[in-house]
Amino acid sequence: MTQKKSDVKSNDPKREKPKGDFGTEHSPRILDMGVSVRGCDAQMIPAAVIDQLSIISSGDHEEKKEAITELGKISVNGREKIGDEHAIDVLVELLKDSDSEVRAHTAYILGEIGDKRAVPELIGALKEGNLWVRQEAALALEKIGDPHSIEELITALGDIDWSVRFSINKALKKIGEPAIDGLVVALKNNNENIRFGACELLGEIGDRRTVPALIDALKDKEWEVREGAAKALGEIGDRRTVPALIDALKDKEWEVREGAAKALGEIGAPAVPELLVAMSDKNRNVRDGAIEALEEIKDKQTVPELLDALSDKNENVRWNVAVALGEIGDRRTVPLLIDALSDKNENVRASAAWALGEIGDERAVPALIDTLRDKDVRLHAALALGEIGKPAVPGLLDALEDDDPDVQRLAASALEGIGGAAVPGSVDALEDKYSNILRRTALALAKTGVSGLETFTDACAKGEVDFEEQITFFKSLRKRIEKDCGKGTVESVTDKPPDKE
Repeated sequence: MTQKKSDVKSNDPKREKPKGDFGTEHSPRILDMGVSVRGCDAQMIPAAVIDQLSIISSGDHEEKKEAITELGKISVNGREKIGDEHAIDVLVELLKDSDSEVRAHTAYILGEIGDKRAVPELIGALKEGNLWVRQEAALALEKIGDPHSIEELITALGDIDWSVRFSINKALKKIGEPAIDGLVVALKNNNENIRFGACELLGEIGDRRTVPALIDALKDKEWEVREGAAKALGEIGDRRTVPALIDALKDKEWEVREGAAKALGEIGAPAVPELLVAMSDKNRNVRDGAIEALEEIKDKQTVPELLDALSDKNENVRWNVAVALGEIGDRRTVPLLIDALSDKNENVRASAAWALGEIGDERAVPALIDTLRDKDVRLHAALALGEIGKPAVPGLLDALEDDDPDVQRLAASALEGIGGAAVPGSVDALEDKYSNILRRTALALAKTGVSGLETFTDACAKGEVDFEEQITFFKSLRKRIEKDCGKGTVESVTDKPPDKE
């Protein structure tokens, strides 16, 4: 007669009862705790685990959370001990607890432990009605990053809460290449959040094999998905995508057009030939987007075509052209940018002034000085003159004697910026705006080293010199500098560091 397996005594030491303090005397209590440990003999559960179970069964919220944390420590610190397995089993069961706070904290602890045995139950917790539990489960799955849960994680990209989707996104990104096939399939999912998340992840993973599927996604019915596809294609940077992205510049939603333009800019030089063609497209959005892309690429070879577009009939196109030319910084563009300071559209004039400041060519100074009279653009002109620096000083000094007080003020402000002078006290505290202008100018010119100027500056700051004396001194000062020190001395204002206070 064959003996039953249970009747056979084994001499295998691995089958002997492990050493340690286990829960024999606690066994009757386990049945009353509302937490079952899957397939476990109660006598084999360590006493430390049972103690925490007892607290979870009878304690308040904070005590329960502390007990769950202790179970996590038992698992982490006892990876080679029997306590590890039982602590994990207990924690997994606690994901079904009636208390949402317990469930959420349990999910958090399981994430800290990082044991893949918890993944199926954590996936189940993503279907919870409680947002906090779903958030913690998603964060835990992000930390664990188990490639066997790809399908379920992709489904969770459809969660209504962005924070859950964000963590699931990071979990799938951590998994990486093994998730690609499932993400490509997800581009056809009925849920737009899943389709958008798939686009985002495929861009981050960056596999060129996904390009055809992402090009198809540029025609998705939802603009967010189309935008996500454009961004993903830019991150992948495959030249094959250029025609589709240029076509996406015609999209009715500006977010998609902007995404396509940025994507083309990220692709860079390989996109330039087709972008130059797109600049002549009859659709102004295509022209506009092509210019934005060229602005990102900053290729000087595109300057001639951009200069032609500076006379485009659409003001947005002209505006973007001026910005692009400023980004590229080619001095050949200065004459036409000076002309653009007279454009009928104030945004175009402002961007032209900005571009001239970025390029820093002194040929622009007279036109920018004149632009100080343009009420809509004068601040941009003053900032541009400040960027040009020393070559702008003589023109700004002339502007200080302009009949328009606003021109005087902006010229003084630009001079102060160029000189970098550390103005003692608060300039704005002066009541008389003309004294303000003269004081700023004197402080900037003080660094030329003209005899007596520093003393006069101090006197102005203390209010010891009346207004007429300041005017007289200022006019004679310019002549003195030009006669005794030469024009170069005035221009050397920026070459000397400011005096220490």
